[in-house]
Parts: sequence; C-alpha cells; structure tokens
Amino acid sequence: MRIIYNDSRLYLSLTRDEQELIHCDYYNNVTKPLEIPMSYLNGLHKDVFDAMHKRYKELDERYRPEAYIVESSKETNN
Repeated sequence: MRIIYNDSRLYLSLTRDEQELIHCDYYNNVTKPLEIPMSYLNGLHKDVFDAMHKRYKELDERYRPEAYIVESSKETNN
C-alpha cells in the first residue's frame, strides 16, 4: 500500500495482492490509484501515528514487561 502525493493531489495505491485481500469491487475492476481528498491528510496522518504508537507499545510490553510494573509508593504524613 502506498500513499502518493502528485500535482497537489493525494492517491491511495494497492498492489494486486492487497487488492485480492480486501475483496473490494472498486479495486477488483480498476487498477489505477484511488484519489483521496487532501482534507483527509490530517486525519490519515493521525490514524497512522496512533496505529504505530499502539503497535510499538504492544511490542514494548511484550519484550520489556518490567517497564510496565508500577511499584506502590509509600505515603508519608508530613
């Protein structure tokens, strides 16, 4: 999957394998990139960032579980 910026326009392009995986009628009949409105760029960036952040956190929790153990703090009466 690729996001392409060309001549002030934004496009989504899928490989043939990706087209077959999603079983989308649009992509099964058309092989050219799908134009995406430029107004979607901010939301797309946020969604990709959030997905990457969640995935990295999952990997971090799996391979460094000790980093997520919170020790109880001692309360003092001052």
